[in-house]
Amino acid sequence: MYVCGPTLYDFPHIGNARPLVVFDTLYRLLKELYPNVFYVRNVTDIDDKIINKSKETGLSLEEVVAKYYKIFQSNLKSLNCIKPNVEPFVTDHIKEIIDFISLLLKQGYAYENKGNIFFNTTKLNSYGELSGRVIANNLCGYGNDSIVKDMKLNQEDFVLWKSSKPDEPYWDSPFGRGRPGWHTECTVLSYKYLGKEFDIHGGGSDLLFPHHENERAQTIAAFGCNHSANIWMHNAFININDTKMSKSLGNIVTINDILNKYQGEVLRLAILLTHYRHPIDFTDKLLEQAKIVLDKIYNALKIAEESIVVNNKNFDNSDLKYNNLSQKFILALLDDLNTPLAISELQKLTNLLNKTTSENKRLEIYYVIKYCGSILGLLNFDTKKWFSYNLDLDSSVIDQLIKERNLAKYNKDYATADKIRDKLLKLGISLEDTKNGTIWKKI
Repeated sequence: MYVCGPTLYDFPHIGNARPLVVFDTLYRLLKELYPNVFYVRNVTDIDDKIINKSKETGLSLEEVVAKYYKIFQSNLKSLNCIKPNVEPFVTDHIKEIIDFISLLLKQGYAYENKGNIFFNTTKLNSYGELSGRVIANNLCGYGNDSIVKDMKLNQEDFVLWKSSKPDEPYWDSPFGRGRPGWHTECTVLSYKYLGKEFDIHGGGSDLLFPHHENERAQTIAAFGCNHSANIWMHNAFININDTKMSKSLGNIVTINDILNKYQGEVLRLAILLTHYRHPIDFTDKLLEQAKIVLDKIYNALKIAEESIVVNNKNFDNSDLKYNNLSQKFILALLDDLNTPLAISELQKLTNLLNKTTSENKRLEIYYVIKYCGSILGLLNFDTKKWFSYNLDLDSSVIDQLIKERNLAKYNKDYATADKIRDKLLKLGISLEDTKNGTIWKKI
């Protein structure tokens, strides 16, 4: 599986978070089903945007890349994303890119103009099939560089190698000094690590055209195959309060903006609550909904841990994968990665855990929930730490006060019980009494 990764020039926003979460979830599922899953996600460390950021900030290109790669990795950790098998940087593969472009030139699919190399889209009959676009209506190339556009034979042609200006980074090549085009980077990296044909290529729907169309075109032209990826998966956009997220509107929400208020799992679940093919209308209400769902699951697990002896020696993943209780959850994900349905099944299991009285059965359900959660990349927190996240009051203190309140209620000392409840309320903690115990949450 190949997924287009980050361009390291700015803080990742929640639109960037969606493919990270979606394809990490798919990767987790595939690893449960198949013995050998190989996941590649590239890192673009040379690009016009990176060059512009360097000029704006006075930082070197290396400093810009290092800064935003560190932020990217921190965000991945917060979102509980597994590392891919390979995370190749573009600048580590310049030789392979030059060799690939030379092959396209030799085979007549590319042409040179003043040190720039272009792919001739008219040479490939199937160009446009992936995106379903009519070639005459397509316009792609290299950003908004009008000089480059004027050098193309056809408006649909795109840059494989761009000659560098005097103040820009470059690599020496048979075509002159320059740097690779974006579309060629991913083509070469996917070929190097997965071969000319592989199973799944993922990314955001904004990459379908021109990026993925152009990746496919180069692979078919270079190697004479019928296609590159067997399956192309594209996640839809994220909007902010029904408005497209854009810098011009000033409504960009970064991953860090969310992490300043919520645990990373809340953002992850908020993304998974919508099917990956559908747009997400991102609101505070959505985040609160995700937080409530997670609070209920974590609370059920916490109560179970307090009432039964949790011993994972009794279960391993192979047991849990084929457990009758996990089958509807797995089947939901096998249905085009239907995460909303899978989450619904996880909530049903949580309700079942709350209702079940048999200790052995509760233990079984507990581990099935943990197993299902792990496939979604959720429930990774210790239950007590989950509820103490961003709290000024230690969770053990809260638990002790709840025990004192329960004892007061048992002794019919309702005045003391109410005082404890009010004390916690002033500290920002609300209580809810259920038949399985008292739930508390930060308000």
